[in-house]
Amino acid sequence: MMLQWRVHDVMTRDVVTLPENASSADVAAVLTERGVSGVPIVDRYDTVVGVVTWTDILQGIDFGAQERGQRQNRHVTWRRAEHTAVEVMTAAPVTIAPDASLAAAARTMHRQNLSRLLVVDSRHRLLGIVTRRDLLQPFSRLDSVVEDDVKQRVLRRIPTIEPGGVQVRVDDGVATLTGRTTNRSTALAVAGLTEAVPGIAGVIDALSFDTDDTVPAPPPPTDPPDPIRGWLNNSTASSAEKATPVIAHP
Repeated sequence: MMLQWRVHDVMTRDVVTLPENASSADVAAVLTERGVSGVPIVDRYDTVVGVVTWTDILQGIDFGAQERGQRQNRHVTWRRAEHTAVEVMTAAPVTIAPDASLAAAARTMHRQNLSRLLVVDSRHRLLGIVTRRDLLQPFSRLDSVVEDDVKQRVLRRIPTIEPGGVQVRVDDGVATLTGRTTNRSTALAVAGLTEAVPGIAGVIDALSFDTDDTVPAPPPPTDPPDPIRGWLNNSTASSAEKATPVIAHP
């Protein structure tokens, strides 16, 4: 029963790309028209080779001064206007698999100080893009939707829960579980699976149970040693040793 959302659940699939031989001017046009900060660059096999950002483009702009009479006017020379996208890329792309968890994507963004990740398949072909904003999608769900999700995907799928035995209420993303289960292991499973439902920010576990089946059962009692039996065994062994003939060899 998979409850946790993955990168492919929130990523943007409609991603504009450019080929390796695209010019810096082409990249700048796409960045402006689409209102994005970077454009993935792919080769002829649709394999991602890099990303060109506004920073890469701006590094190719040379701001200088030119005298005209008594005035100095700023003039701009775009040194990289005719360069290809591959030539102006400054870093290899940071990618992530589509089945990675949102927590894994968030950690990668934090470590790399990025606001987006490219989502690629096993052949490094582009599938989409995931941003920090995308990672917040589960927490934008209505409480009523999340509560119904817990009922349908958790409470009704655990066979050891009797109908109506467990209740859930979700308020501002926090789920409160009440009711009673037969075993403690069932109560722990309900709380753990509820916490994994997309949109749940926390769980208040107020469940009770009849039997704590998580505690190991004590070992069966053993009979105390019988001193009479021990004495008989020792006596028999001593008698056998005395009765063993000793054969002397010449």
